[in-house]
Order: sequence, then C-alpha cells, then structure tokens
Amino acid sequence: MLSSRNRAIVAELSRLHDKYKGVLPPVAVVREARRRSSPLHSWFCWDDTKAAQEYRLWQARQLLRLTVTIIPQSTKPIRAFGAVKSDRRKQGGGYRGDVQVLSSADLRAELMQEALSFLRYFDEKYKMLKELQVVFTAHQRAYRRHGKTVAAFAAV
Repeated sequence: MLSSRNRAIVAELSRLHDKYKGVLPPVAVVREARRRSSPLHSWFCWDDTKAAQEYRLWQARQLLRLTVTIIPQSTKPIRAFGAVKSDRRKQGGGYRGDVQVLSSADLRAELMQEALSFLRYFDEKYKMLKELQVVFTAHQRAYRRHGKTVAAFAAV
C-alpha cells in the first residue's frame, strides 16, 4: 500500500510523463519540482552549497566504482574498489580494495550474498522476458550451489 505522499509523487510523475509525451527527461522533473507546491519539491535538496557537496560525494563514489586494476593472477581488469553491505551501514560508509574483499573469507561470503540478492532482483525485474530464460536457469544453479553457504554466513 502506497502512502499518500508516494501516491502524490506517482501521480505527479505520471502527469509529467504524459505532458512530455512518454519520455520524461530528468531536467524537466527538476524544473517542475522547483515549485514549492509540487509533491516532488521535498525530494530535492534546494540548498546549492549542500547539493554541491552531495554531488561531489556522488562523483567520488562513481570514481571509486569505475576504477579498475589488473591483479597479478589475471590479465583481465577487475574493479579496484567496492563497498560491501556491512561497510555501507557504517556512518560515512567506505570502500575496500576488491583484492582485499576477495582474499577474506567473511568479506567474500558477504559479497556473494549481495551477488545472489542482486540476481534475485534481476530475475524478478525481468521475469517477463522469456528470452532470458537461460540466464534465469543459470541463476537458479548459482542459488542452489551457493545459497546454503551464503545463508549460513548471513545467519552469523
């Protein structure tokens, strides 16, 4: 059940979607949200100093996510940094080196739990695309193979 606030946001975005003929550009959403009476207004930070700092933090996260490295055992690049869920829960969060994560049994199991959760999300989101059935089947094999190990870790 959607709250009244969420219903108002969905209604406003639907109205804008129609207004912009089925393709709603984010710049239009921001423009429309500037009105204080808009149900979208409170979704945005209108303090330019604070918004600029938040944007720089977003840019830093993007930089960390997109940086790759080559590990000695391979010739293929891997991400250099990543955030595991337990670190994201901490104040300020933080990123670890992916080699560090892959070298730790606990962090590797946590990453595997996140991967399986993402696969479940992917399957649910795209289940109507029968063309991806081979992908869903592979995901099911991964759940069966790793699910119990990961579930045991999650229970600790």
